[in-house]
Formats: sequence, C-alpha cells, structure tokens
Amino acid sequence: MSLDLVLALLATSTVVLPLLAFGTVATLEVLGRLPNDRRLARVAKLTFLLSTTAGLAAALVFVARGLEPLHFVFGSWFDLVPQLAHGAAENTAHAAHAPHYGFELGVLVDATSLVYLVLTALLSGTVGAFSLRYLEGERGAGRFFELLMLFAAGLSLLVLAESLDLLFIGWELVGITSALLIAFYRERSGPVRHGLLAFAIYRVCDAALLTALVVLHHLTGTGSLPAAFAAPITVGGATALGLLLLFAALGKSAQFPFSGWLPRAMEGPTPSSAIFYGALSVHAGAYLLIRTAPLWDTSTIARAAIVIVGATSAFFGTFVGRAQTDAKSSLAYASVAQVGLIFVEIGFGWTTLALVHVAGHATLRTLELLRAPSLLLDHQRLEAELGTSVPATGAHYERMLPTSLRTRLHRVALGRAGLDALASWLVARASTLAATGDRIDRQLAAALDRRPAFEDEILPETEPRTATRALHAHETAEVSR
Repeated sequence: MSLDLVLALLATSTVVLPLLAFGTVATLEVLGRLPNDRRLARVAKLTFLLSTTAGLAAALVFVARGLEPLHFVFGSWFDLVPQLAHGAAENTAHAAHAPHYGFELGVLVDATSLVYLVLTALLSGTVGAFSLRYLEGERGAGRFFELLMLFAAGLSLLVLAESLDLLFIGWELVGITSALLIAFYRERSGPVRHGLLAFAIYRVCDAALLTALVVLHHLTGTGSLPAAFAAPITVGGATALGLLLLFAALGKSAQFPFSGWLPRAMEGPTPSSAIFYGALSVHAGAYLLIRTAPLWDTSTIARAAIVIVGATSAFFGTFVGRAQTDAKSSLAYASVAQVGLIFVEIGFGWTTLALVHVAGHATLRTLELLRAPSLLLDHQRLEAELGTSVPATGAHYERMLPTSLRTRLHRVALGRAGLDALASWLVARASTLAATGDRIDRQLAAALDRRPAFEDEILPETEPRTATRALHAHETAEVSR
C-alpha cells in the first residue's frame, strides 16, 4: 500500500469515525434504545481518541512523504457531460475539452488541513471528557453528544475537502450543529431565539459561499481547488471571489458587522461554547480564506478588504469586550478580536503565522471557557482569604482618556455600538428580499404556465376565529341531522 493511500485513509477516518458514531447513536435513539449518559460519553471519548490518533498518524505520514501536499480523489459522486452529435469523428477530440460538471469525492491533505484536523480531534475529545461530569444527569445530554460528534465530522470534512462543493457540505453541517447547540435549552425562549438569530446570519453569509462556488465553476470550469488554483483567473474574477469568500467567512467567524450573535451563543452549554466559539467553529472563516488564498491572492482589493474587516473587528471586539459584565461575554468579544487579527495576518499573506495564531488561540480559549463556570467561585474564595477586594487591573486605556469621553465610550460599548440592531435589520431586509423574489418567481411561473397565480396557503390554526366557529357550527348541524 502506497504512502499516498495510507495518508488519504488516515485523514478520511477522522471524518468517518465521528460520522459512524453519530449514525449509530442516532439510530439507537430512534429505536428507543439510547444508551445512558455515561455510555454516550465513553463512546464520544473513544471516537475522539481514535480520531486524534488517526490525525497524528496522518501528520507523521505527511512528514515521511517529505511534506508534499496530497490531492487524492476516491471517486466521483456524479459526472455530467453534455451530449454531442453522433457520427462526427471530430467529436472525439471535442469531448476531451467539452465543459462538464462533476462532484468529486476527494481529500486535500497539507499542513493547513492537518493543523485544523488534529485540533478538531484533540479539542473535541477534551470537551467530550469535560462534558461527562458537566452534563451528567442533564436533560438532553445524549443530544449534546450526538451533535458534538456530528460537528466533528462536519468540520473534518470541511477541512479535508478537495473541492469547494464538498467543503460547502461540511460548512453547512458545522452551521446547523452550532445553531442547535445554542438552542440546547429549548424549554426556554431565549436560547431558541438566539439560536435562530445565529442560524439566520449563517444563512445570509452562506449564500455568498454558494455564489462563490457558482462563480468558481463559471471562471475555471471546476470546483476542485487544486484544478482551480492552476486555472488562469483575471483580477476581476479574483476580486469577486475574494469578496464573496470574505462575506461568507464573516458569519461563521463573527466578524464585523456580524459580531453580535457570538455572546448570545453562550446561551448553550459551556462545553459547546468552548468548542464552537472559542476553538473551532469561530476559526472556520479563517480556514476558508487560507484554503482559497491562491484564488484571490492576486486581487489587491480583496486583500485590503480582508485586512480592513479584520482590523475593524479586532478594535470592535476589544472596545466592546472591556464593558461586558460577565465572563463568557468578555471571552466571546476577546475571540472576535483575536480572529480579527488572524484575518489581518491572512490579508497580508502571513498564512503560517495565522495558522500558529489559530492553534494557540483555539487551545487557550477552550481552556478559558471550560474554566469560566468555576471562576467566580474561585474569585469569591480569593477575596474571602484576602479580607478585601481583589485590586482592579487593566485600566491603562482608561487613564489615557478624559472622564467625559470615557463615559460616552462606555455607553456606546454597553450598547455594543448598535451592531445587534444593525444585524437584525440586515437579516430582516434579506428575508423581505427573499420573500419578494419568491412572490415574483411564483407570479412569473404562473404567467408562463397560463395558470392563475398561486394563493398564499392558509393554515387552519391561522384562520380567523369566526370562520373556525362557523365551520364547527356547520359540522355540528350535519352530525345532528
């Protein structure tokens, strides 16, 4: 067996193992034979232990191969080739260059993907072990472990995908698991509302990734990243791709102006906050930009936009984070600031530095968020032992500004610079545009088919009360007859 095949299989197993574990547990739940919380936690720990081992083994094989990137295609899901006229000899030569669309199932293993791959398995396993005691006896703990395993599979797929088509599938799995874990405590309205807000922002930004995928196929004739890197792309095309990919990255990475949903995501369990919004999911946007850098690297506009957005997010996260009154919100805005700096590094082309920054920040922020629930108790114990309050620190910025200006800035920071209202307005406008487009599409379809326009569906529970009462009275009269 060649080293290429061994490396491809080891890398792919980091996707297959958590996906199989999720499928097995979900099937047992449907059959009414869901294991108890401790057994589920053991399954998660074993799954992530094997995934971590496979990731580290893949890294060793990658080094043994001389650090050469591996592009390995297992096969094609489907392949569409246009029909050519029969009987023409020249069609044989033309068929080789005929435009077509195919969905290849392959992996792209290099230093970038391996860093994310090992981080995903290692930190997911750490969070899974922590969750055994944190969520023991918690209602819905089994659902948490299922979503954690599905998230790990989705992120590993995103990281290893050799095509933007396959990356999009992993991207969507990460998004849906993130929203479901924000709304984990579904018996309360707050977490559900915040989960829906995050999901709505994801969908708005994901539309840009889908558009970028279409544009990439139009410009290069393929969704395969290695093939697209080798294809000639004009500066205008690179700019369009870069701006679309940047907009797609804003949602997952909570960058300006979509930063407001991140502190609200802390409504979910602390372990999910650590793995999603401190370690892995929040860095998915950075990975997207690093992976696709050769597509937009020639565009000065795209590079400048990434730097500007990152710098703005770093300033915003630092500014607003200093006014937060709870530990998890402060950590959320600290993540926004650090990811913003990573965007700046990517925009300047310092991808190696960005990868080191991602690994360090993900590890540190995971440990900080896992530590956050016990921090207040330890703080109270420290004050009790000291017999006085712990001296305040970090006031160096405040001493540089006059009191009147500090008061105004504090008020703006407490209101999070009105960014939440702006995000809600943008989502509402996008929803209105989508509804308008749907209505125009229905009317156009009806006109083309020469049929009457579609009427809005009226559900029974939304009918006027008087109509419902009249219908009930009519049915009663029929029965009495």
